[in-house]
Amino acid sequence: MSDTYRRYRAIKRAMMQFFQPRPTGHREKQLNTLCALICGLAGGRHAHLPTIADHAPSNGAQQESLIKRFRRFLQHDTHTVDGWFLPVAADLLTTLAAQPIQLVMDGSVVGRGCIALMLSVVYHGRALPRCWVVVSGAKGHFPQTMHQELLAQVQAMMPEGASVTCLGAGEFDGTKLQADLRQGEWLSVCRTASTIRISAGGVSLQLGALGPRPGELLAVTPAFLTAEQYGPVSILAIWEQGYTEPIYLVTTMVELDAAVQRYKQRAHSETFSPTSRVAAFTSTKAISRTRRGCVDC
Repeated sequence: MSDTYRRYRAIKRAMMQFFQPRPTGHREKQLNTLCALICGLAGGRHAHLPTIADHAPSNGAQQESLIKRFRRFLQHDTHTVDGWFLPVAADLLTTLAAQPIQLVMDGSVVGRGCIALMLSVVYHGRALPRCWVVVSGAKGHFPQTMHQELLAQVQAMMPEGASVTCLGAGEFDGTKLQADLRQGEWLSVCRTASTIRISAGGVSLQLGALGPRPGELLAVTPAFLTAEQYGPVSILAIWEQGYTEPIYLVTTMVELDAAVQRYKQRAHSETFSPTSRVAAFTSTKAISRTRRGCVDC
């Protein structure tokens, strides 16, 4: 048996756990197509349909026939994220909640003039998408209200009592988003800009004025952010050896060394990637080519 068919059968066995009663008839054919899509995506490590078809079980069909089959599935109005994706996503979170969960919020360009905002769970060096939104536009930041809406979707499906830490780049240091995380009793570690103003011990200053030297890690706690005086939070200014400038983190975690280590998980996690190629503390983003209702983008 080829690796492709082994992978396909393993995927289908795993998927069947989440769909009870067992699908039959046309529904089972749809599930087979979904499993073949996942098989091709995992085998090809790329989200273009021709590549997926090359690494999916063909059963003698030509590549173009597989592509048409996958495209029909993706474009069918009844094949929704709620119907196929959420049952698996919810069960996965229930399983992972036995241990502390790390979530990563990130924004990326996904092609065809679109940008995606995605909230993923970190698992063995990969970022597994939980929910996302894709909008038309060039590279840029999403409004904070959209960050909050995406967070609310994941909070609604997270098992009660789960220990969650949300990790984010500098786009996600908004005080309203931070307040939503705190209200849900979730911890957070995110990058922030050197130009942000903080207050600590009765002194107000621009964060960049902390001025760590290469090899230094400075901490300010408790601190309050912006003119809104949001807090209390902790601020970390880190300049690792070998890097040209420091980075700044804002966190609600008490253990600051642990906050640094968790942030490194964001930098070392890639969506749909077999190995991590992103160095810690770089601004390089994991690029996901998954689109709501369409992976061929």
